[in-house]
Amino acid sequence: MTTLSILLLVYIISLVINLAFAIQFWLAYRTTTYKKLVILWLLTTLNFILQGIVADSVLGSLLTFPTYIVVAYYACSLLAETSSMPFKFKPFGIIYLTGIVASLTIYATSNNFTYIAIPVALGVAAPQIFFALNKLIKYRHTGTQFGNSFAILLLLNGIHFLDYPFLRPDPQFAIFGFGLVLIYSVGFAALLPSILSKYHTDRSDHLLNEIKKREKVEKDLAAALEKAEHLTKVKSIFLANVSHEIRTPLTGIIGLNDLLLKTNLNSEQKEYCHDIADSSQKLRRIINNVLNLSKLESGTVIVEQEDFTLQSVVTEINSHYRRHNKSDIQIICSSESDMPPMVVGDKGKIQQIIFNLIDNAIKYSKGDCIKFKLTYDYPSNSIDICVSDNGIGIPSNIIDQLFLRFEQKHTQNEGVGLGLAIVEQLVTLMQGNISVISELSNGATFTCKIPAAVTNESNFSVNTPTQLSTNRISEERKFNLLVIDDHELNLKTVSTLLTQAGYNCVLAENGNVAKKSYDENNIDLILTDMQLPDVNGFDLIKYFRQKSNNIPIVVYSAFAFDEDVAAAMAVGATDYLRKPAMFTEIENKLNLYLV
Repeated sequence: MTTLSILLLVYIISLVINLAFAIQFWLAYRTTTYKKLVILWLLTTLNFILQGIVADSVLGSLLTFPTYIVVAYYACSLLAETSSMPFKFKPFGIIYLTGIVASLTIYATSNNFTYIAIPVALGVAAPQIFFALNKLIKYRHTGTQFGNSFAILLLLNGIHFLDYPFLRPDPQFAIFGFGLVLIYSVGFAALLPSILSKYHTDRSDHLLNEIKKREKVEKDLAAALEKAEHLTKVKSIFLANVSHEIRTPLTGIIGLNDLLLKTNLNSEQKEYCHDIADSSQKLRRIINNVLNLSKLESGTVIVEQEDFTLQSVVTEINSHYRRHNKSDIQIICSSESDMPPMVVGDKGKIQQIIFNLIDNAIKYSKGDCIKFKLTYDYPSNSIDICVSDNGIGIPSNIIDQLFLRFEQKHTQNEGVGLGLAIVEQLVTLMQGNISVISELSNGATFTCKIPAAVTNESNFSVNTPTQLSTNRISEERKFNLLVIDDHELNLKTVSTLLTQAGYNCVLAENGNVAKKSYDENNIDLILTDMQLPDVNGFDLIKYFRQKSNNIPIVVYSAFAFDEDVAAAMAVGATDYLRKPAMFTEIENKLNLYLV
């Protein structure tokens, strides 16, 4: 057995030992790094086994190199990975393939081993020398000093391949070359634990830094969420205050305009007054829409569950547009004859959906007729709302944008683009769905399906408001109303309108006066504001409720959120009117309780 064969055998044994340790590490950690290490030692071992088998064959030695270019790939990859270097091996693969082709070509025409081996040796040496020098020159401060030592070994190994074509034919020099490779492998095996230990430490530090960054991000997100929640509360408070401050003077405008309409006016003056009333109602709807959208976005809107008749919805919608439709468009309201006597749902929100759909059709349809139909679908237990027009229709390319906030497809029209956005959110809130069918020049049809259960018919009971005329009151006894409001103009206008309608009004500008007036007069109904200078409105309602469980207490307030209504009802209010309201709305509400 020759010295070269013994050296090869020793080297193969050491490689097998290194391979066994690499496999053990890979089985323990299952990481890509250890997988590369297993492949490196496996292919290195395979390469030297093949070289031992074909040691006397020039072509055999040449054909064993493909295993070593893969070894070079994984060695360079490990160096790059543990040193945070960029790793691009594709150009070196091309260089190696070119070297193989050149070596095979030379082999076909020459028997000189040196000439044959030079191209392929260059192909294997090039990546090792390149990455080793790159590490030592450009990335010498990354990783550890052990990483630089590994780069030196890799550089020596690459240089060894440059002397391979010249030393391999002579057994004595071949022993020197294989000894150099053995030193490289032993040195690499010795350095590897330190290199990988540092690599794992860096990875752990990196992971720790990532955890700290994530914790900071989570803290920042929590702070941002807290800030957003605070801003939402501030926005709600701001909107509530702005709403109150706008509704209060608007109540005075509507009240004074109602009073003015009862005076002797010529036709032109009456027309102006009707225009004021119409503009006031539009402003009121805009304020309501902004507040409703704010509440819907905050997720605090509650779906009420109350018993009501579908026919009452149709009647009230029809009555509203008989009084307030100033356009030349005919509005037809209808319902099916087989509707259930009573259903459970949120009547107020259903009416708001219908109002917004009809108002939207009035503004945009450009037709001469709008049809509203209300039906009940027994199979699906849902209220079906259908609003259609015979107008200009909606282009197909903008149908998907109809329910976006602040979007108006006809900018020359009035409004702020909230009506349909609120409709869509209200329908979704009540777990329903909405659809649109339209063709240009053939109008548009909006259809909503809203789940609603049918209630027990035997429990059906409803108060139907009736119009209360001045003549009726003059023929019977006049009702005594305690009207409480700290805003002088609102108190004056509301009380004057009520007095003209035939009521006796006892006025109170604060809570203490209201208490005294209640004790000194035979009061039939209390109409009260909630914000008073000396007494909290809730406490005042509790005071009156302690005095009597039967007296109707109707709140007439500029606080218009649903929670304001719920809070007032919880402490004993009988009903709630949001400012501003048309006088007919106030009169109809009072007439529910004055019998």
